Amino acid sequence: MKHLLTKIMFAGLIPLVLMVTVLAACSIEDPDQLPAQITETSTERPAGAADSPTVPPATHTPASPLAISDQETPTADPELSGFFYYIGVDVGELKVISMDLATGLETAILTPPEDAWLSELALSPDGSQLLLAYSPPPEDGLVQYGFTDLYLMPADGSVGPELLLSGADSSESYFNISWPVAETIYYAHFAPSFADDGLITYGSQVERLHLPEATVETLAPGAAWPRVSNDGAMLAYVTDANELILAESSGANPKRLLEPETFLAIDAPLFSPDNSLLCFSAVEQVSSSLPFLFSRLLGLKIAYAHNVPSDWYCLPLDGSGEPVRLTDLDGLGLYGDFAAGGRYLAFVTTAGIYVVQLDGSDLRQLLERDLVGTLNWTP
Repeated sequence: MKHLLTKIMFAGLIPLVLMVTVLAACSIEDPDQLPAQITETSTERPAGAADSPTVPPATHTPASPLAISDQETPTADPELSGFFYYIGVDVGELKVISMDLATGLETAILTPPEDAWLSELALSPDGSQLLLAYSPPPEDGLVQYGFTDLYLMPADGSVGPELLLSGADSSESYFNISWPVAETIYYAHFAPSFADDGLITYGSQVERLHLPEATVETLAPGAAWPRVSNDGAMLAYVTDANELILAESSGANPKRLLEPETFLAIDAPLFSPDNSLLCFSAVEQVSSSLPFLFSRLLGLKIAYAHNVPSDWYCLPLDGSGEPVRLTDLDGLGLYGDFAAGGRYLAFVTTAGIYVVQLDGSDLRQLLERDLVGTLNWTP
């Protein structure tokens, strides 16, 4: 367990270090100028895409009931229904897990091989496939840096992950994944840029992948954390300047919803089921967290709240009010999803799974377990 937690902390530091590198290399721009929409469509299959499994069948463990180590069995809740999909630590290993809310039973869908890295998952709209931000074990003697590509696998765990999309450079990474529409995947893509003078800078941009042709569009440069509304019409994301943006799902007509100074950091936006609210994880200005103190001494901004204590807020999209705080947890790694009816927001922190009603009441922890990445809630 100690070895795994060290890996998690190390891999979690990589995007932070790279983000600082990005911000140090970027020029200061007018904060009132939103990023221009850039669309680059490729008709070629992305570099690195493969038709055969990257994880050999011999390393794949079929789905099975989870042996819970030093944990109490999750308690079934009659007021909740459906399934959670998440990445949890069990017996010192990262696993893709599903949890039946009717019974509280957890099932291990995938146990990656040793030295692989798994950071996020997203369930397809029909519930049949899982999209993974995943990095297979490196070659012997090399370090696992956690630069993830996109992989697909059946949601029942019958087959191991198959490579869907990878970058041309080994330091590229795909993250903040979501799968809101049957043949459209949204994500953030972190990649280097090479100048003629040899200077290398890094940056992330919001992209979407169209299936089955595997064509890629760039929707928003200098941004991450894409999430699409339930009707497929709106896209929310966060810029490197800590701006919460609302745009059309194509990235067109971006509009800033909050001034960058409203919160020290914002991330993980998601729409309420009726699309009336945009909820997000944020750090208040009163925070004195060490990472932000460090960044201020360097004159930098860190454009996400994932690695510092954060809480949930919701903002009316009709412009009728200011953000309303839902929780007071100071949790790490917040990421959420709504039940179909919209009554509860379920979310993960590094400490487990919680639910809360949209008025901030009835906050409960449903599962105590070390978790990483994202949560999907399906009927």
